[in-house]
Amino acid sequence: MLEVTLDNMEELYGYGPDKVIEMKALMGDSSDNIPGVPGVGEKTALKLITEYGNLESVYDHIEDISGKKLKERLVENKDLAFLSRELATIKTDMDLSYKVEDFVQNFHTSEVQPLFETLGFTKLTPRIVQVMGGEEAAFGDPGSLFAPQEEISLDDLADAKALTSDFYTDKTVAVHVVLDGKTPFRTVTNVYLSNGDTIVKTDDTKAVLAVLQGAKAIVTTQTKEIIEAFGEDAPAEISLFNDDKTARVHDMSLLAYLLDPTRTNYGYLYLTERFSVPSIASGSVDVECVSMVKALLAMNDVACESARREELWSLYETIELPLIHTLVVMEKNGIYIDTNKLAETTARFKEELAQVQQEIYDLAGETFNINSPKQLGVILFEKMNLPVIKKTKTGYSTDAEVLDMLRNESPIVEKILAYRSVAKLVSTYCEGLAVLINDKTKRIHTTFNQMVTATGRLSSSDPNLQIFLFVLKKAVKFVLYSILVQGMTH
Repeated sequence: MLEVTLDNMEELYGYGPDKVIEMKALMGDSSDNIPGVPGVGEKTALKLITEYGNLESVYDHIEDISGKKLKERLVENKDLAFLSRELATIKTDMDLSYKVEDFVQNFHTSEVQPLFETLGFTKLTPRIVQVMGGEEAAFGDPGSLFAPQEEISLDDLADAKALTSDFYTDKTVAVHVVLDGKTPFRTVTNVYLSNGDTIVKTDDTKAVLAVLQGAKAIVTTQTKEIIEAFGEDAPAEISLFNDDKTARVHDMSLLAYLLDPTRTNYGYLYLTERFSVPSIASGSVDVECVSMVKALLAMNDVACESARREELWSLYETIELPLIHTLVVMEKNGIYIDTNKLAETTARFKEELAQVQQEIYDLAGETFNINSPKQLGVILFEKMNLPVIKKTKTGYSTDAEVLDMLRNESPIVEKILAYRSVAKLVSTYCEGLAVLINDKTKRIHTTFNQMVTATGRLSSSDPNLQIFLFVLKKAVKFVLYSILVQGMTH
């Protein structure tokens, strides 16, 4: 984001803060409904203010200004220019009968705290009390409503040599992985692990796999990614359950989703607030990732207990957690596409498109760009005199709603609708499918999202196959209908 300061504003814009109202007096500002002088843009305004300094000086030297039209505009709109400057000027001398302190809300701590606890605002409660003038001590900066960051030191960050059996046997281990590549074939760049006493950074996947298989419990937000990256062709290598069928992988994001499925993001910013642990430290990748594994261990007990208290743990163990394994398998398997059949289908639809296009030209009596709303509007409403349903700023509207209302006015309308459907099939779905096919697997690999919808259903992205197939089915039905209508009219 561009940062504008007192020091760099003139370099960026050509004028300083003191000239803003003078500039707006001349060029206006449509976003604030400041009219300015009609016909005077930023360049002209900048030239005038640079030369004369302010609005009064511009009009004092009106006879010296070159350009007949510019001079006429300035003279004719003098009152508008001064009004524009007044509108652009922030009034700082208002006589107010109140003070900022008057807007501080008073509340009953005894009522707020139980309500916040019910809503799960455990970390927010003491801080907001402090900010609003209560007596309870706040965490960190009392002027901040964000959880404080924990100081992170990298001095004791160990490497793969620390990953002996003593590191993970009968211990809960937090895991954060850094990946490279595209789902579902991402590879491991680095892994950060913590057992509460030691924190390790390593790219030794064999050593990490031993931890993943041998620890008493794994705490993470990346169960799916871990299975994908470390399970390779056999995702079952990563066991999600203990021998007694209890969950040994505690996914904080998934638990947070079950506790509140209305959100669209369950990242660390939300998790640290939700489960009352320090915010993730900002800094280098190492600092942030070390902070993440520390936070995972800190929130583990709270998250698991919350799920049990809300009677969601059984749902997590029996449905949601095992589903992750299934989704990884589905994503890696992908959807096979017969490229030869796809090419044949594309060619067939292109033939159909060319045929419908020619039929439209025959009905119109001339060739034109069917994809141009302007040219299509001229054909339909000027040459063929069809009733005008709706107009836009650029001319006649030829959107689907308008054409649907004109179906019975001329056979060309049905042809245009069919043309659009076939063109959509070719460009978006036939040719669109082709570019999504993985070169190695000859399949399309989508991502199935488990934590997006509030209702609990899966969603699909990159590509969204659900909407893809829905629209495709709809379009094919329309084309078949159009062909049937065409056959009945011949």
